[in-house]
Amino acid sequence: MRLRRKITVAFFLVSALVSLLLAVFLYRFVERQLRTELRSRLRNIATLGARTIDADAYGRLRAQVDELSGEQVRAIERQPRGDYQRLSDQLNAIRAAEPGLIRYVYVLVPTDDPDHPRFVVDADVLAGAPDDPELSHFAQPYDVADVPLLKQALADCTPEMETSFVYDPEFKVHSVSAYVPLPGPRDGSGRCAGVIGVDIVDTDMRAALGRAGSLAIKVSLAVIALALVVSIIMGTMLTRSVIALSQAVKRFAEKDFAVRTHVASKDEIGQLGRSFNAMAETIQSHSDNLEALVRDRTSELEAEKQTSDRLLLNVLPAPIATRLKQGEGVIVDRFEAVTVLFADIVGFTALSARTSPEALVAMLDELFTRFDALADRHGLEKIKTIGDAYMVVAGVPEKTDDHAVRMARMGLDMLATLADYATTNGVELTIRIGIHSGPVVAGVIGRNKFIYDLWGDTVNTASRMESHGLPSRVHVSEATVAALAGRFEVEARGEIEVKGKGLMATYFLVREPERVAEVAPPPQRDGPGDGLAPTIARATTATGAAPLTTWTVTLPRSAAVVASFTREGLGHKLKKIVKKELQTGDKAFDDAVFIATDTPEATAALLATPGVRAAVAAIVAAGGAIAIDARRITIEVAGPGSDELEAHVGTVTRALVAA
Repeated sequence: MRLRRKITVAFFLVSALVSLLLAVFLYRFVERQLRTELRSRLRNIATLGARTIDADAYGRLRAQVDELSGEQVRAIERQPRGDYQRLSDQLNAIRAAEPGLIRYVYVLVPTDDPDHPRFVVDADVLAGAPDDPELSHFAQPYDVADVPLLKQALADCTPEMETSFVYDPEFKVHSVSAYVPLPGPRDGSGRCAGVIGVDIVDTDMRAALGRAGSLAIKVSLAVIALALVVSIIMGTMLTRSVIALSQAVKRFAEKDFAVRTHVASKDEIGQLGRSFNAMAETIQSHSDNLEALVRDRTSELEAEKQTSDRLLLNVLPAPIATRLKQGEGVIVDRFEAVTVLFADIVGFTALSARTSPEALVAMLDELFTRFDALADRHGLEKIKTIGDAYMVVAGVPEKTDDHAVRMARMGLDMLATLADYATTNGVELTIRIGIHSGPVVAGVIGRNKFIYDLWGDTVNTASRMESHGLPSRVHVSEATVAALAGRFEVEARGEIEVKGKGLMATYFLVREPERVAEVAPPPQRDGPGDGLAPTIARATTATGAAPLTTWTVTLPRSAAVVASFTREGLGHKLKKIVKKELQTGDKAFDDAVFIATDTPEATAALLATPGVRAAVAAIVAAGGAIAIDARRITIEVAGPGSDELEAHVGTVTRALVAA
């Protein structure tokens, strides 16, 4: 054990030292190569840049270099298509060749004072803020006393380049500069025509060095990790088979049946390892089969239990469901003070005759779902629905002292919710509501398809309050008014003859002071719209010699679009010009389809999708016309129709449902 540890530590230390030296060497080598490459690129850029300068434009600008006022400088710099702009564009083109590398490009002309040449063009003046006083403007002197290479290039007309990068603390970058004389003869004083200066930064080089350093570190860590692995392998090579088998047997004893030992030799130890692996394979196979079978059965039982619980809670109150699951046989309870509400839609039979079954079921589903939300909000227990009738109770199965108040609020909220539904969907719909308070007996009846129900005179009287009530009114008994204890405004109806009860004094519930009736929002559905599928009816009729196909679509809710789409023609074009009918901006679509709309914003939003425009255009191109009004879409097409047109109808319908 000690020898293996010594071998491991020694080999690891040597390998780590070698890898670190290799990383340092690699980093320095890459740094030298990058610096050489950057200086070579700088020399080439500056040399080529000097050859691209427009000599004529430069000569004209050079002749104007003198002590100038600010207005004169601005006039020269901002002259449209002037010499300064031309040279500035050329300098910016040089910088654009290496935007991440080149920092400054400028041209200086020597003067009588060798320490103060003047700027002819600086690439940043027009490219940046022209009025920035910190920029190097035309004819502005530049002190080169601290830049000996630039001074030498101006004096000797020789190309010069800084040998190393200089750190700029203002911009926190390293930079290096090259100065190349412009081609052309010297002036009468022996001065060169001018010098172009190019400054580059080492941002790219630093990034490359960062990547190289990261690579070097990764290589070093990999080498160190490899050295550690190799050293461990070397130290354990002689004992690995026995140790592996010993560890495998230990884990197998701890019921890790997936363990296998590594067989590295063909001797007796190797044979023992192969025999152990075969035994472990057999045992694991039996164990996995048994565990899979147990998991499957457990999962099935859990799923069935959750399904049963959900179904049970959908038909029974939670406390009653708990008692039933605990094995209680007959469940029956008496409650001395509860309030029962019955509600019934007025004229439902006539409504059923003129409404499609799908739309009727959709209407009842949304209304009763919203009523269920109100019942949950007020802590009530829904008992059942029969057709268009809705029954709910307060004070059962959990007793409450304010059962009458809760039910009164429920009744007023149901009226407000129904009115909201009718207004939103553009239908005439009213409801009668009756409420009575008193004792009841509640319990579970039946053994198959059991329900939780109420019995007693209170239930019958509440039903009579509903049937003898008036549309859009909450009809309550004298017992309920007494239980409300003056908390609600009521309107006395007087004594009326009630079937099975005789004369009874009844009232209409008006409102609860300082409270506004609440409206239950429409149920949230998955997917666009309210989750109800639109109904699409297709019919083909013969009109003369040619058939006519009509699609009638009933949307689950009213759309915000009121519009018609027909084929574009000369008459429509004239009408469009005069009345400024809707234009989508899609020229091909606008030239093919005439749009008349009372809702331009909503119609434009509908047609914003290319797929919808394509579907509308295809229907119109087939000789069709589309009319959209609230919850109904009517599409007429000459001919027998086709599956392709059916798909286009579906596209328009889905877009309106999602709108």
